[in-house]
Amino acid sequence: MPELQIIGAPQSNYVWVSRVACHEKGVPYTLVPVMPHTPEVDAIHPLGKIPALRHGDLMLAESRAICF
Repeated sequence: MPELQIIGAPQSNYVWVSRVACHEKGVPYTLVPVMPHTPEVDAIHPLGKIPALRHGDLMLAESRAICF
């Protein structure tokens, strides 16, 4: 099974919210520390915003979508 990755800067409040949601739900994840507007983030979010989530072929952006 592919590994769940949260992509974003560790100091971002929105990345932190996504990480806390994973922790509370017992979902293991790996943090990929990157800043906004990098090529890796731009490939997932058209505006280059963080956080982003990658799980195999599934990619989500925005902390609200990730938490729900």
